[in-house]
Amino acid sequence: MKRIQFNIKQQSGIGVISLIVGLCLIIVFTSMFVNVVPLYAENFSVESTLETVSEEQETIRLSNSEIKKRIMKRLSLSGVSSVNERNITIHRSPDSTVLQIAYEVRTHFLANIDFVVKFDDKEEVIR
Repeated sequence: MKRIQFNIKQQSGIGVISLIVGLCLIIVFTSMFVNVVPLYAENFSVESTLETVSEEQETIRLSNSEIKKRIMKRLSLSGVSSVNERNITIHRSPDSTVLQIAYEVRTHFLANIDFVVKFDDKEEVIR
């Protein structure tokens, strides 16, 4: 009778523990992706709103409160809920006006772990 010897180095495949760890990692990274991507999509709307308002010719002539109202109106139409009027600052100089929106968004991840993402968008309106 032949004796069959098994060598550990000849075995191949993934073990159950490795499979579970791999699936857990995929789930965690997918969850991170799902939680963070909408924040950046919303920031894209904020950036495009700032760009649109800064390109309008009448923006220079408007008062700060009117500019803020115009920005907030466009942001609400875009579905942006993370920005309020306190996040909008307007810096005027003789040559230009700088529109800035600085805000942070906190989103829940797992248990007591949250993601905090800070955004600081600026656009300059040149006279």
